[in-house]
Amino acid sequence: MQMKERVETILGGFLERNEDYVVYAYLRNGITGRMLTHMTLFNRRIEEGEQDFRVEWNKDDVIFNQSCSIPYEEVMSCYEETDEYGQESVYIVFKNGMIATFECCGEPK
Repeated sequence: MQMKERVETILGGFLERNEDYVVYAYLRNGITGRMLTHMTLFNRRIEEGEQDFRVEWNKDDVIFNQSCSIPYEEVMSCYEETDEYGQESVYIVFKNGMIATFECCGEPK
């Protein structure tokens, strides 16, 4: 499966499956594990483009205030895990060593 299809299937499916819940996203240094940013995704919308997968969130009356773009050609790996407590996580590993993690712990919006 090509990376475009993996990202769309795994991350897109995860976000759709958890549309009624808050999703937390983290960007980490893949070598040190140090967290660089933390995002709380409410009122999400996804766009599956030809070159990238886009997530937009925190919609006000007119526009989405924040967004994240995941260029398919920059992704080295994309996988999903569920821990012993049922918390679902999706990991996007980029070729530059950064890791984006999307987590849902069942907190309603």
